[in-house]
Parts: sequence; C-alpha cells; structure tokens
Amino acid sequence: MHNKKLILSLKYAAVAGNTIFLLWILYNGGIEEGFRGTIYQKISTIGLIGLLAVNIFLILSRQQKPLQQLIFLLRYAAICGNVVFILWILFNGINEGFKATLVEKFRYLGMILLLAINSILLIVSRTKQTAQHT
Repeated sequence: MHNKKLILSLKYAAVAGNTIFLLWILYNGGIEEGFRGTIYQKISTIGLIGLLAVNIFLILSRQQKPLQQLIFLLRYAAICGNVVFILWILFNGINEGFKATLVEKFRYLGMILLLAINSILLIVSRTKQTAQHT
C-alpha cells in the first residue's frame, strides 16, 4: 500500500517537474532568445523538449491494446533518451570542470534527478504490467 502511494507521489512530482522544465526550456531557450544558437544547441533543445513531452505522456498513459506496441517502443526510447541526456549533462560538467553558478548547478542536478526518476518510473510501470500479464 505504501509503495503505491510512493509511486503515485513520484508520478505527480515527475509530471510537474517535466512540465516546469519543459516550459522553462521553451521560454529561456526559445522564446526569450529568439531560437538562436548553434545547430547542436537547437537539436539538443528540441530533443530535450520532445523527451520531456514523451515522459509526461508515458507516465500518465494507461496500457491500451491499440497503442500497446507504440507505447512499448516509446517507453524504451524514452529510457534510453533519459540516460543519454544524463550522461551528456555529466560529460559537459566534467569537460568544463563543473564551472557554473550555484543556481546552474542546482538546475543541472534537478534535471539529472528528474530524468533518473522518469526512467525509474518507466521501468517500474513496465515491470508491473509484465507481472500482470503473466
């Protein structure tokens, strides 16, 4: 019973965190900056926006027969995407010697934690669905 409450609380927190980061990236990386930047910055911004949107969809979705194969593929793609972005953030931090303001460090840590929680929730939901079908 406590695990269900914990998972439900993590789902709500993850959806809220994904939404906040999604809006923040759209505003700071796009609207305020006029969508300027290198092609790599634009690709990473679009990729992260897409990944956060897919995480929200998958965390909130229920298993439905017509979408079962699509959700299965999206779930594994999202888990891989979350891990890739975690590694990318860590690589950039290591490469730059973790030089950032305190606010930036908290933002990066928050994004890493959010992506890790998304991955855990997607793995747990897949494990739970597999156990129900057997």
